[in-house]
Amino acid sequence: MKTIPSTTAPTPAVLALRPEVEARVKKSRTGIYRAIKDEGFPAPIQIGKRRVAWRLDEVDAWIAARPVGVRTCNANAPAVAA
Repeated sequence: MKTIPSTTAPTPAVLALRPEVEARVKKSRTGIYRAIKDEGFPAPIQIGKRRVAWRLDEVDAWIAARPVGVRTCNANAPAVAA
């Protein structure tokens, strides 16, 4: 018996515009682009002349990979004596 390969198309990616991404990651526009540069946040996809969107599966994967409850050190803050 011959096996016929599946002809189902891959599931299309769900895209989110910047306001939805800002709400999901709790970052401003500047914070999102800084995270793209410094923290491995997924890059947006150009969907129009002046519009970008992000793949929600990539955003959710980035969120899931982040440590929970860890604060970053502020190098400019004064040291607190214990």
